[in-house]
Amino acid sequence: MSADLNSGAIESHDFEQHSEALAPLWQVNFSQLSKGAFHADLRYLQTDSFLLYTEHWNRSLQVEGESPEGYLMLGANSAPEFIWDGSQLSHQQLAIKHSKEAMDFIASGRHTVILIPYQNLGSVVGEERADALLSHQHTISCDPTLHTAFNRAIHQLTDRYQQSNTADQGARIAARIDREISKLLNSIIRVETAENDRSDQNFRREILTRALQITRNLRHPVVIPELAKQLGASQRTLESAFQDSFGLPPTRYLRRMRLNQVRKDLRRSAAEATSITKVGSSWGFTELGRMAVEYRQLFGESPSETLAASPNQVKSGLPSR
Repeated sequence: MSADLNSGAIESHDFEQHSEALAPLWQVNFSQLSKGAFHADLRYLQTDSFLLYTEHWNRSLQVEGESPEGYLMLGANSAPEFIWDGSQLSHQQLAIKHSKEAMDFIASGRHTVILIPYQNLGSVVGEERADALLSHQHTISCDPTLHTAFNRAIHQLTDRYQQSNTADQGARIAARIDREISKLLNSIIRVETAENDRSDQNFRREILTRALQITRNLRHPVVIPELAKQLGASQRTLESAFQDSFGLPPTRYLRRMRLNQVRKDLRRSAAEATSITKVGSSWGFTELGRMAVEYRQLFGESPSETLAASPNQVKSGLPSR
């Protein structure tokens, strides 16, 4: 394809491999929350004005890190599960992040993303709408029909233009895509003040943030009543914060995060240099048989299979400038 149009696809069967394929554009870490072997399919399309992609995950992942530097990000979900900044993203909202902004979300199924270089914002949506975009935090409200149109347009474009074209064809297609996406964004973006979260949502988000800071990388199980007391919150509030954000009670969520850490250590270790017992014990698992059962349920493979396997190489990654 020409320099004006770049397209491609990424298929992964390992969630850590998939996060590596998104670098250096995305600086993120993945953790798997739902059970079973992982599979991801991503198709992208890049013009001088936009980077669009549609992505499907067959398992629930938590994504932590930073949004791409130099870009404004807009995203939408097609599947029911998409927890963005601690709240469920509805079909009347688009997710938004600014350059190198901290992000933490949970998703499964299909979602779509548009990245707009900051230097293009004014020309793409006009200066007034660009200012409105920059004033928003977390989400943008939109009509459900426009949310559907956002998803459908990106799905169709990324599917349609995966074939190679001549330079002239690439330039014409890129111009057509830019016009279509600009028109769509101008329909969605209203010049209004950013919406405010309710105070109870803010309180639960604060409790959750502090709980995750305390428990991050802990190598032993957490006693939930003690954690709630340390946070100055009721156990019910703490459990509601985890359930609302992750769809899991805190004990199960934190156990799955420790299983993810076990997998990371096994994946990065040579089989002759460590053991499953050593790694599992280092993350607070005393019943290793039970750990192995839960590990297989979560990742679709046994700990010994992870330790023995060498990661497959990613053939291509997302373009970055």
